[in-house]
Amino acid sequence: MAGRHLCSRRYREFSNLHVGLKKEFPDFGFPKLPGKWPFSLSDQQLDSRRRGLEQYLEKVCAVRVIAESDTMQDFLTDMDDEHGGSTALVDLKVLLPDRTTVVVNVRKNSNTEEVYQAVVEKIGLPQEVSRYFALFEIVEYGFERRLSPNEFPHHLYIQNYSTATATCLLVRKWLFSKDVEVRLASLHPMAATFFFWQAVDDVNKGQIKPGNKLYELKALQHCSRKMEVRT
Repeated sequence: MAGRHLCSRRYREFSNLHVGLKKEFPDFGFPKLPGKWPFSLSDQQLDSRRRGLEQYLEKVCAVRVIAESDTMQDFLTDMDDEHGGSTALVDLKVLLPDRTTVVVNVRKNSNTEEVYQAVVEKIGLPQEVSRYFALFEIVEYGFERRLSPNEFPHHLYIQNYSTATATCLLVRKWLFSKDVEVRLASLHPMAATFFFWQAVDDVNKGQIKPGNKLYELKALQHCSRKMEVRT
């Protein structure tokens, strides 16, 4: 979860959150908030305090019952008009098939299609390839669920703030034709890389049997190496 970026909040809002949580969970040993300085801070000091506040959230949200409490959820969803409401811009971290991540800046009320298109544009995924991938949510026990077009990824992102992974959103292949997959892999290096690493991931999770799919992995790996040599 480290490195996740949420909407900017005022220090007093963190202070109010801290007081509210201590009342709701009196037996929990809450970490201290970074100190509030009585004078103007430099950019470096502001950045240091911001990191401290993010670390506070991470430590507190590591306790699931606190992360899922109404007090914390109200704070994380940040629906106050003073912050721009549902049209405020937020950063969402999305996991890619090759195990790298990308951060996209979108509106809080952006739906699945809008967030996915932002990812496509950010990484430069060709449109011919992007139609065969989709945005998924990582749920419990490593299961992955494809998001419907009208869902709101930011809402899921906030709900899963307490997860151990860096993000609950990921891009996965949504293609069931081996011929199309081979054609795309031969034409687009990024497609070949994504297909290969998703196949490796599926084997590691036991979702496909290496005995049946090993030749496909080797073919994709060979294709990827050829492209690396060319570049």
